[in-house]
Amino acid sequence: MDRKLLHIRWHDAKGCHADWQHLEDLVDLPDADYLVDSVGFVIRETDTVIHLAAHLHVEGDDGHYCGDMQIPKAVIIEMWEIK
Repeated sequence: MDRKLLHIRWHDAKGCHADWQHLEDLVDLPDADYLVDSVGFVIRETDTVIHLAAHLHVEGDDGHYCGDMQIPKAVIIEMWEIK
């Protein structure tokens, strides 16, 4: 089965620290807005998310995929289909 290939531009979150920090240090932490471009095959879509996979098994439609991610529709700026 052929699957739609999408390019999605969306807002991502930033992970700041992996270790313990003091709340006073947060004052100097700059705000961050990360725009991300992701490309993948649509493996599932609901009213709230689009689930993409970077890799699909091509020998028959056996449902195997790899490198997947789920993007909430609320953070999507724009998307277009790649033909």
